[in-house]
Amino acid sequence: MKITWPNDINDPTTWTHYRLQVPVCAYMDDTVFLESSKSRMQKIVDIANDFYLINDIDINVKKSEMIIINPSVERHEQVIELGRDRSIVQATNDEIRYLGVWFSNKPSRRRWMQRLSTTVKSFCDTVRRKFVPAGQCIYLINRVLIPRLIYIAQIMTLSEHDWNQVFAPVMKLVKNWMKLPKNTPSSLLFHEGCLGMDHPWKIHCINIITDLTIRLNSDSYAAIATQIRLRDAQLKSLIVDPIFDCDLHAT
Repeated sequence: MKITWPNDINDPTTWTHYRLQVPVCAYMDDTVFLESSKSRMQKIVDIANDFYLINDIDINVKKSEMIIINPSVERHEQVIELGRDRSIVQATNDEIRYLGVWFSNKPSRRRWMQRLSTTVKSFCDTVRRKFVPAGQCIYLINRVLIPRLIYIAQIMTLSEHDWNQVFAPVMKLVKNWMKLPKNTPSSLLFHEGCLGMDHPWKIHCINIITDLTIRLNSDSYAAIATQIRLRDAQLKSLIVDPIFDCDLHAT
């Protein structure tokens, strides 16, 4: 990624150029290659193939997947040759799972909601018919379900209304557990003096703000990438004032 920041829009000599390239990231045996074009991607994959060959490593091409964002080549050309036998890996429009998070070339709210709702349904179906004390009930929600939802949703941009919709079955389940009427105020469930249940929207917001603060104050590629994206957002939105000083509720 790269961007030109006009410190003085009338004086190009004062403009600052920011650039960052991270061609590969890996965790254990899960590796991701990132590039801006097919030719550059094939080149970096060829280097990886040489490394695998030298070290007598075989990779499972059948488990290799590729997504292309904003493709500039035709569908039949959206392929990469991988492995010793130069197997073809075709770009997909389906979601790809990496370290428990789902990525897609065309993210959609419908997919996100379906993914989270499936997780909630699985949790509710598992514990619905079990006798669970109040303390253990809240513990399972706060320490098991919500962290799982937050982890899955870390690249999703959902509203508070969306999260309320996803979490509604859990609230209904808790009321059934506690033998409470359906019209019991939700505030009773979340109040620290009562049940003290967390809400994924609140935890999600806390995590995002905390993560952004840590990133901006760190000396890492993540900090540089975040600053570039913030500057790019300010330029594209034609914002004159620093983006951190913007009133998001202004009309």
